[in-house]
Amino acid sequence: MASTLRKLRLPDGATLLLDPMPERSSVVIGVFSRHGSRDESIPGITHFLEHMLFKGTQHRSNFEIISTIEDTGGYLDADTTHDYLGLYARVLKEHFPLAMELLGDMLSSPRFAEEDVALEKSVVLEEFKSFLETPDDYVFYLLFDALFPGHPLGREIMGTLPSIQGFTGEQVRRRWQEAFSPDSVVLVVVGNVDEEEVIRAYEQFFHLPRGPFAGGTTEPPLPDPEPFRIHTESRLYQVQLAMGVRVPEYLHADRPALVVLNAVLGGGMSSRLFVKLREQKGVVYSVSSYLDYLRGLGVLGIHTVTDPAYFEGVVRDIWVEFEALRKEGIRPEELERVKTRLRGSLLLSQESLTQRMMHVATLELLLGRVLTTEEYLRDLEQVTCQQVQEVAQRYLVWDAWSVGIVSPVEIPLETFPGGKPWKAMASPRS
Repeated sequence: MASTLRKLRLPDGATLLLDPMPERSSVVIGVFSRHGSRDESIPGITHFLEHMLFKGTQHRSNFEIISTIEDTGGYLDADTTHDYLGLYARVLKEHFPLAMELLGDMLSSPRFAEEDVALEKSVVLEEFKSFLETPDDYVFYLLFDALFPGHPLGREIMGTLPSIQGFTGEQVRRRWQEAFSPDSVVLVVVGNVDEEEVIRAYEQFFHLPRGPFAGGTTEPPLPDPEPFRIHTESRLYQVQLAMGVRVPEYLHADRPALVVLNAVLGGGMSSRLFVKLREQKGVVYSVSSYLDYLRGLGVLGIHTVTDPAYFEGVVRDIWVEFEALRKEGIRPEELERVKTRLRGSLLLSQESLTQRMMHVATLELLLGRVLTTEEYLRDLEQVTCQQVQEVAQRYLVWDAWSVGIVSPVEIPLETFPGGKPWKAMASPRS
């Protein structure tokens, strides 16, 4: 699949990534800021900005923002991560100018009225309370708090209850000015549209705040990870377990082998952990591993949920699988099967315009460049059994992993094999 992706610098300094697909009937537009929660000076202000961008502009009400896209049959959404804030829309080709006009209005002339701020703080506080009461979300916060203690990467993206309660319209405006100044913006357009049409619409509808602006913060050095965060809540029935270890950045030479290792370990229903823990032993409903990348580093992790009576056995089985991969590696036929699966998964994902857009945007935001599909598949094809065992030996080191647990009962730390005298720390709830 030859890449049609083009990268351009727009006249105001914003970055455009364009992937024309004239055979399609629709277009996906993503507008991203290179600023996420990790460089904000007020915890949660970037996520709150995401909310406030939907509350109205100088020309449109909240209802008009939503109905403009919905009435075309398209959709409009947004997301905040540690590394970026993004808005995206999908519409039919004929509605592309309308979608660009709407996104340009939302990002060029947001209202940020104090009455809207007060109302939306109430909404986000309810969202935050829901997060605290959702164990399969909260357990990942605990894991990241252990992986990055006291660091913005270990902080919940929504912020804290006190920070949310203290947001003001002026604080939101300052974050908008910083986050969406043109040199911080990446526009990604995928689908049935041409370059001239995109640039014309951008120049007509996007009038972003010009800097420099004061704000944000310098990210502190990464601290050493800590082993445990445990939260006990008697109303629950199951134990949530999230484990993770830091790995090098996306462009590191270990990444292709780590992609294979992750797939072997817990990437799908044919993975080792799923087959052993669910299909053979029946002690979990779900178990998976993941490989997520942030700017400058990644996290290899595992998540599972089980009954307290099975918990110790589940942990030991994960440890046993770590040791097997470290000592024995994987078989050639297993490697080829996983490569075929990963290749097919990537190519199928490229059939979705939205997934294609997010893939392009994420790599640009994390790396400042986009790896083509051909580059990714070439790197994958070159992975050997020896390389997979080597990364297993480097990263499946039990004592190096951090753990988040949400449980209805106290968890004895001797449950965890390896002999390290770990100390549990209570979870922060504010």
